[in-house]
Amino acid sequence: MRVLDVGNGQRWSNGPLWSEYLALGWNVSLYSFAYSGSVCDNGMYNSIAREDRVPSLKDQLEAYYNLDLDLKPQETVFAFWFGIHDVSEMAKRRGRKEPDYREIADCIGQQLRASRKVFLVDKYLVFNVPPLGHMPYYKDNEISANKSQAAADVNNALEKDVGNLNKHHHALEMDYVDVQSLVRDMAVDPAVFGFGNSNDSFLDTCYEDAQCELKEDDYIWWDETHFTTAFHKTIAKSIIEAESYTTKVTLTAEMEEQLVAVGSKFHSKTYAAPPFKGIVDEKAKQYDIEKSRPIELQQPPLEDDAADFETLLETSTDNGHAYAGLAIFIMLIVGIIVWIKFPNLSLFAWIRNVCNGGSKHRGKFTPVRNDEEDA
Repeated sequence: MRVLDVGNGQRWSNGPLWSEYLALGWNVSLYSFAYSGSVCDNGMYNSIAREDRVPSLKDQLEAYYNLDLDLKPQETVFAFWFGIHDVSEMAKRRGRKEPDYREIADCIGQQLRASRKVFLVDKYLVFNVPPLGHMPYYKDNEISANKSQAAADVNNALEKDVGNLNKHHHALEMDYVDVQSLVRDMAVDPAVFGFGNSNDSFLDTCYEDAQCELKEDDYIWWDETHFTTAFHKTIAKSIIEAESYTTKVTLTAEMEEQLVAVGSKFHSKTYAAPPFKGIVDEKAKQYDIEKSRPIELQQPPLEDDAADFETLLETSTDNGHAYAGLAIFIMLIVGIIVWIKFPNLSLFAWIRNVCNGGSKHRGKFTPVRNDEEDA
């Protein structure tokens, strides 16, 4: 599994991140090119000084391309989680009353398309932006409502784009992970999810308080802007239990011990990501050019074949009613067979399944609750 923007060896939490838990559950190797504080494209923001820039999504994609790891596309899942820092930087823009935060989703969408064309991957996890107004950093700030609305604007555009991509590319399996709804649900009733505090950060309220009754895993927020490992585990469980790409498994304590083992394949190496030079974008353009070229017939149709085809057309016109009746009869027989074999499958569901090429429907996850034994 290949991951973008969850740490790249930087564990801004009190333990493993969601990607490590997910790699463990799927029993796959983790390649993380992510950096905390990254944005989709550094070039979008003049507010980021050149010396303060961390590798962006575009930088990370090119770093992955340059390594040429030779991973099999059919066995690789790309994961994108961007937008939090983009919202912060876009708010610093001057010269307009309110930024158009949909530009962030546009940037992410462009890179989703580029990665698919260059790396020929069809499996994706796309995370949305959590409700920023629930972050301890913004919680008591007068701009918290604006931040939450900005996150919602990004998410609405991103969800629509993911839906359109899935709709127009039947081979694509792109799942939209709804972190925003998960955090909001936890804020309403954290105990249902096995948490004790969903509003404050552990480091600010309990870290140095000997009288504190709550523990690290009782919190959603580790510091003012980052999640605890317990919340990261909840995200991974929601994906695993949705049976996305693999069958459902249960993360046991014995399994989790592998996350701290030296050389574990579930903990990514650290990868450098220098500023991109446009290689991925150029490769994506070459892909579009190749796809737009007309396909030449290797052998023109024979004259006799063409004449036979014209005769067939004339005959089919004369006997149109007969063919129509035959087609209806065949469809009726097929429908009866399907109904007998799949009695619980509605006609509309069957038609939709056929029209979609029989592919599994992809969409956003419904947040799952922690089991009591895992809380």
